[in-house]
Amino acid sequence: MKKTFKLLSIFLVFSFLIFGVSDAFAGMVGDMFSEVSAADAGTKARLRPHLYMSSGYMSNQALDDKKTDSAWEARISPGIKAEIPWGRLYTEVDFTYSFSTSQSKKDDNNNSTYNLAVLSNYEISPATSIGVSNNLQLSEVPNESGRTYTTETARAQMSHRFSDVLRGDIYDQFQWYDDRATQTSAQLSNEYVDNAVGGKLMYKVSDILELGPSFSWNVRTFDVNTAKDYWQIKPALVALYDVGPRTRVRAHFGWTLRDFDEGDSENELNYGVGMSHNLSNRSVWNLDYSYSLQDTFDTRILERDGSTGATLDNLDRSFRVIKSHRLGTSVKYNLDEKNTVSAFVDFQMNDADGSDNTISTVDNDEKAMETGVKYVYRLSRTTSLDLSYTFGRKFSANDDVDTGSNHYTFHKANMGLNISF
Repeated sequence: MKKTFKLLSIFLVFSFLIFGVSDAFAGMVGDMFSEVSAADAGTKARLRPHLYMSSGYMSNQALDDKKTDSAWEARISPGIKAEIPWGRLYTEVDFTYSFSTSQSKKDDNNNSTYNLAVLSNYEISPATSIGVSNNLQLSEVPNESGRTYTTETARAQMSHRFSDVLRGDIYDQFQWYDDRATQTSAQLSNEYVDNAVGGKLMYKVSDILELGPSFSWNVRTFDVNTAKDYWQIKPALVALYDVGPRTRVRAHFGWTLRDFDEGDSENELNYGVGMSHNLSNRSVWNLDYSYSLQDTFDTRILERDGSTGATLDNLDRSFRVIKSHRLGTSVKYNLDEKNTVSAFVDFQMNDADGSDNTISTVDNDEKAMETGVKYVYRLSRTTSLDLSYTFGRKFSANDDVDTGSNHYTFHKANMGLNISF
């Protein structure tokens, strides 16, 4: 509770400063709802209301082959964004509310999501810039309708170009995560606080090659399940290589050391390679592979839409360490100014020892995939329509009732309308 009050106090102070700057200069920028001319673009503040509505079908909302239950799903997400440029300072504040419903023969669920995002960037000089951001989100847990979580992420970052061939950045990040549904079970509680610092340097060896070291260090402390408390370091070498005018290859190779307050430490090599290739002026192809020693719940998924079907990142939370192979590819093709088609295939293979399970001695051995296509039609400059289909399957799992790790197959079709003024 003390951590919660402390976190909210920091957020309120930060928000007050941001809104204070906005109010102070509101009179200098005129009517925020007025149309901005080409000459004023990037210099005048404005408010941008936005709205997203979607409706679709999910063949297996429980993600369980033994308890399959198809459902009709719908979502409406209104919001408003304030964009406030002032000289070298740019501030952005966005609030979005989302209501979603899932209706099936066996179960009905309604959920609300609230998200407040604030960011501010300041260009100290042509070579140096700093930025701060804060995101507060109260939402449903992915794949578990009716179960909510709260997450708070605050980040500060500085980027600097030392010369024409050397650039770098450093960051400091604070995160708080609380899965409210676990408060009734102390053993399964996932509330934690995470403090992290890191940075990287990139040296331009030639016109086609950049190399540099990266480093991150973080400390994660759980409120109840202290057996998962740890500190971790991740040094690595990063490379960017332009094979040709249309192809860029990126790679990293490093080492992860995670030391637990209770129990032994864990260390693994981590590596990955990826490629972006412009097939033409209208299309781009991406291919990525990585091997990592990652957290039992990777909170990067919280930055995406929390709808059922985005399952590959929602890992078994009983484990302290999961070793993960990830392979994915995607292609995007702009038919013309109004029509865009994209497709993706994504595989994930996870492995963890039963001795590393804080709840039971069950091993983790999961293999899953998702593939899908999406079509976007731009009705106007501010309005677009999207149609998507996704197929997902988990090939191997423990079929454990307590951990929720089950085999599944699902089909998901969705249609959405996006309006941004």
